[in-house]
Amino acid sequence: MSRPPQMDLIAELKRRQGSPLVREGKDGAIEDIITDLRNQPYRRTDGARHSSKWKPGQQLQVSSDISL
Repeated sequence: MSRPPQMDLIAELKRRQGSPLVREGKDGAIEDIITDLRNQPYRRTDGARHSSKWKPGQQLQVSSDISL
């Protein structure tokens, strides 16, 4: 007599859970870059924090449409 399909599914899930699917290594160039960025984050040399929506020389326009 065979086992019910649920028991087979549970056994398969337990077997898969026991072995890790992804193994992390520390030997690649990407890992080195990520480690370096964690130790010393990238900073712009000019120190500016501009929004991409703002362009140099752009200023706000004052309007008197709003009544207080």
